[in-house]
Amino acid sequence: MTMLMRDKENQEIGRQEGRREERKESILNMVIVCKKYHIPDDQIANELQSVYYLTREEAEQYIKQSR
Repeated sequence: MTMLMRDKENQEIGRQEGRREERKESILNMVIVCKKYHIPDDQIANELQSVYYLTREEAEQYIKQSR
């Protein structure tokens, strides 16, 4: 593997990590806004599942993280 190939591979890994972090932040921000408007946790979880294709357990974890 050449240095250029390794550099491109590392750049792609960095982009993927950035996308994962941005997605996580986006989900947490959505939860915070929903809570601000007193939307019940169950409804927030349903919305997270439909918008972000999360499992119920993943959605509930994000709701807990936002507290």
